[in-house]
Amino acid sequence: MLNTNESVTGNTYTIELEGRLDSVTSSDFKARIAELQEAKNDIVLDLKKLDFLSSAGLQILVMAYKKAHEQKETIKFSIVNPQDSVVAVIKLTSLERILEN
Repeated sequence: MLNTNESVTGNTYTIELEGRLDSVTSSDFKARIAELQEAKNDIVLDLKKLDFLSSAGLQILVMAYKKAHEQKETIKFSIVNPQDSVVAVIKLTSLERILEN
C-alpha cells in the first residue's frame, strides 16, 4: 500500500510517500509524476515514510530524474529524507545521482 500527501508552494509540489512503492502501487504514482512534470511543475519527493522501494518504484524515480535533467531549465526534481533501506536500493543500482539534486 502506498499513501501520498501533496502540498503545493508556487509551482513546487512536495509529495510525501508512505508505505511501499512497488509493482502493485506504482502505476497511479507514475501517472501523477508524469502529469506534474508535463505541466512544468517542480517535484520534491519526501521519502521519510517510504518503507520499501522495488525495481518498479526505482524505475519511476529514474524516469522522473531523467525528464527533469532533460528540461533542467524548466523543471526540477529532488528526493529528500530517504530511509536507509531506500538509499541502499538506490546505491545497489549505482543510481546515487538521483539523490544529489
